[in-house]
Amino acid sequence: MRVKSLFWSFATAERPQPSFLCGTIHLGTPECVKHWALIEKYIDQYNRIYTESSIGPDAVSYLRSFTLLDADVDIHDYVTPRRWSKMRSTFVKYCNIDIDKMKMYRPLFILAAIQSNLVDGASMTPLDHMIWQYADDHDKSTYGVETPQEQVDIMLQMDMKQQYLNLIRISKTISKTRSFIKKLLKTYEAQDIDRLYQMSKASLGVDRGLLIQSRNTIMAHRIINHHNDEPSFFSFGAGHLGGGSGVLRKLKQNGATMKPIAH
Repeated sequence: MRVKSLFWSFATAERPQPSFLCGTIHLGTPECVKHWALIEKYIDQYNRIYTESSIGPDAVSYLRSFTLLDADVDIHDYVTPRRWSKMRSTFVKYCNIDIDKMKMYRPLFILAAIQSNLVDGASMTPLDHMIWQYADDHDKSTYGVETPQEQVDIMLQMDMKQQYLNLIRISKTISKTRSFIKKLLKTYEAQDIDRLYQMSKASLGVDRGLLIQSRNTIMAHRIINHHNDEPSFFSFGAGHLGGGSGVLRKLKQNGATMKPIAH
C-alpha cells in the first residue's frame, strides 16, 4: 500500500537524531498552507532550514538577472505575429495577463505567471517563501538545497523553442490547464506524493529528465550529507518526493530510515 504523506522524518546510522522533510508546492493557495501549524512546529525544532533553493535577497536578485531574454532573441522566430496576437487575447481574457508587457521575459516565466493566475485564490505567499521568511524571522540559518547557479544552469538548458511551444499549447487548452492545476492542488491536499510525481512528470514532457530525475539524485545526496552534519528541516517541491526515482527512494538507497508523519 502506498503511503500518502507530505511530511517525513529520516535518520541514518551516522546521525540517528531525525531530520524533517516537507513537500511543498510553488503556489500560494489555502490548500498549500493547510498544514502550516505542523510546518511551523518543526521549523522551531531545528537550527538549519533548507528550501529547494535560496530565497534570500542576493539569490533572488541573481536569478532575476536571468529572467530576461538575450538581446539577440526575436520571439517571432518562435511564434508568428498572428499567433502571438491570438495568445495575447486569450491570456488577457482568462488570466488578466497582457503578454505584450512580458515579451522581454523568457517564456518560462510568462508561463509561470499565467498558471498562477489560473488558480482561484492564488494571491497568498507561496508556501516555500513562507517557510523561508518564518525561519529568517526566527533567526534560523537558511539555505537552499540547490544553489542559485544550479537553478540558472537548468533554466539555460531548457530549449527555447519548446518553451514557446508550451506557451502556445496552454493558450489553446486554457480550460484543460485550469482543470489540471485544480486537480494538482487536490492531489497535493490529499498528500498523494506518487500521484503528484506522475502528474508532474506528464506535464513537463521532454523536460522531465532535466527538471525532476537528475535533480532528485543530487538533492538526495546533499540532504543526506547535510543531515549527517546536523539534523535539519528540509523542504522542496512535493513532485520530487515520490516515484521510483524520487528523493524518498534515493534517501533509502543511501541508507536513510524513513518515517511518514501522520497529520
